[in-house]
Order: sequence, then C-alpha cells, then structure tokens
Amino acid sequence: MFKYTSIFIQRYCPRQCPYCTAKDVRGKRKLRVHEWQRIFEYLDKEGFEFHLILGNESLAYPWIVDFVKMMRGRYYTLYTTFPEPFHSRTTEKLIEAGVYSLSCGVDYISSEGLTDDYIKSTWGVQVMSKIKDRIPDHQLTITIHRKNYKAIPQIMDVLTKMGFILGASFIEFSHDGKHDFFPTKDKLLGYVFTEEDREELDYVMNLVADGIESGKYYVQPPPEYFRDAAKYAIDISWHCSKPLILSIEEDGSLRCCAYRKGEEICKYTMFDLIDGIVSLDDVRRLWKKESRECPGCYWSYPYIVEYWEKHNEEFGKKVIQVHASKYYRR
Repeated sequence: MFKYTSIFIQRYCPRQCPYCTAKDVRGKRKLRVHEWQRIFEYLDKEGFEFHLILGNESLAYPWIVDFVKMMRGRYYTLYTTFPEPFHSRTTEKLIEAGVYSLSCGVDYISSEGLTDDYIKSTWGVQVMSKIKDRIPDHQLTITIHRKNYKAIPQIMDVLTKMGFILGASFIEFSHDGKHDFFPTKDKLLGYVFTEEDREELDYVMNLVADGIESGKYYVQPPPEYFRDAAKYAIDISWHCSKPLILSIEEDGSLRCCAYRKGEEICKYTMFDLIDGIVSLDDVRRLWKKESRECPGCYWSYPYIVEYWEKHNEEFGKKVIQVHASKYYRR
C-alpha cells in the first residue's frame, strides 16, 4: 500500500544543472496552499507517513512560507538549492515558520566548475552549515555520476565530519524518453556510467558501503544500495516491486512516480481521490500496470522504502522520516 509521497509543489527552477530536465516539466497550474491543505488532510487520513517535497526549486513556490506553516506536525523534507533571490528573502522566514527538514543537492565539495551542479554544491554547503542546527532535520543529497564518483568517499567523509546527514542517488537516464526527470542517455554523455566503469564503480561504491557500515559516514541509503551499483547503476535497470510511493504533480495530478508521468494514472488527480471519483485501490492497480511498462531506474528513495519494508518496517519508518542514518549506524 502507498505510505509515502513524492511531490512537486512547483516546477520552476533557475538552476541549469546539466543532468536535469525536471525543471522543464509543467502542470496545468500551481496549486494554492488551501488546495494542498485539502490534499494533506486526505493523506493524513489515509495514513501516509512521510512526504518528499521535490521542488523543483521549493523556495520559488510563491506561497512557500504559508505552505510550511500548513505542514506543521507532519514528517517531510523540502528540497532546495538556495538560489538567489529566493534564499535571501525566504530561508529565514522558513526557519521562523517552523520548517521541519531541508534537503539540498551537493555533488561536489570543490568550486572548480562553472556549471550549476558545481555552483549549487558549494553554495548549498555554505548555507546549510549556517542553518542545519536551527532546524529539526536536514539532509545533503548527492547525485553520483561519472564526473564525481571517484571522489564520493572523500566527499562523504568531509561532509559527515561537518555534521551533515547525507542522501545519495545515482545519475539516471531515460531509456524511452518517458522519464521526464532526466534526459535520454545520448544527452548525458560524460555523466552516465559506461561498461568500462563497472569494475572501478564497484570498487569505489563498496568503499562507501564499508564506510556506512562502520559508522564513518552518515548516509541514509543502506550499504546494499551502493553494493548493488555495478549491477543497476550502469544500465539503470532496478524496478519497484510494489506501490509504496504516491507521486503528485504541481497541479495535483497523479504520476507513476517522480521520474515518470505514466500514460493512464496521470489522467486522475488528488481531488478525484478526495471526492471519491477514484479510490486508492484503483490508483494502485493503475500503478502496477504503468510499472510493468517502466524500463527501470535506480532512484534511492524507492530502494530505501522497499529495503526497510523487507528488513524492519517500523524501524525503516524512522530512518525515512528523520533521515536517520544517525540512528542505525551508531
């Protein structure tokens, strides 16, 4: 059954990270806070346990402070890269409003590059260093790709020593052009892994897994996610096995997942669920049909959810709700 969500509260993002196309997607409109409130009241009633607010750039949502006030009492994380002018006029207000958790993309710890994946990383570390102790929970999330994977152990070591909780996920490409979060493989040359990377990728990611198991790194995905990298991260071939994450577009329409719109499920909205036009059982059936047509991904969020479903569901809920590598790695 669905227990978690992935949500785009709005799609605009001023960043131009080379591997992301999610910023180019649009719903029919942006929902206002009172509409999101209806949605979250329904999700509360149905027992949803955690909400991943993906953005795209959450600080650019016009009513983000009121949204955060509305979310009090819920477990969620809000993704941002703190771009200007949104950071200067919004971040402090979010802290005052009681934001529960902020997640920021950080792929490097050096400032040698001029593209936005470098810029967001160095700036994100600066901002989060100043505010992480003023909010209940935080996360720096790393996109692992061909340009940075050899440095991942060093990056995790430095950021853990700085007191950060880390998320991580591997670069994705769209097999069939229907994943709208990442482009097709031919447009990601230099970022996606190739067969010639398999041996070294396996070696480096096993170092990461060892570091997590030893408590050296505070990383949310389990060690197995990194040990499986050579198996799944090159061909992007991992598949979800059950509908655990309900994905919602900025206009309230449903998605197959955060990475893939789907063909049938997107014809329905959260308001169809609220008004009883369609049921969660109906949505589950649609999800299963859509998922059979999905060529695969290697996103860590569904991997983490499924991992803890199999190993320790109640403990896994804590891990997901509070990015709690700090609990299960000590």
